[in-house]
Amino acid sequence: MTADQEPADDDLAREVEEGSPRARRIGLWLGPVLAFAAFAAGSPLGFERDASLVFGLLALMATWWVTLAVDPAVTGLVPF
Repeated sequence: MTADQEPADDDLAREVEEGSPRARRIGLWLGPVLAFAAFAAGSPLGFERDASLVFGLLALMATWWVTLAVDPAVTGLVPF
C-alpha cells in the first residue's frame, strides 16, 4: 500500500460512516415523495387508510435510513 492510497481509503471510510452529501440531499427530498406515493398507492392496493399511512411512513423512514439524509436516531423518532 502506498501513501497515495491512504487518503482515498480515509475518504471512503468517512463516506461510509457519514454518508455521501449527494445521497443525503437526494434522500431528503426523495423520502417525502416516496412516502406520498406509497400512501397514495395504498388505496388501489386495497389497504385501509391506517395501513396506507404506515406504508407511507415505512417508505419515508427506509429512504432516510438508506441515504442517511437524517441522523438514524432522529429517523427512528419519526413514528412518534
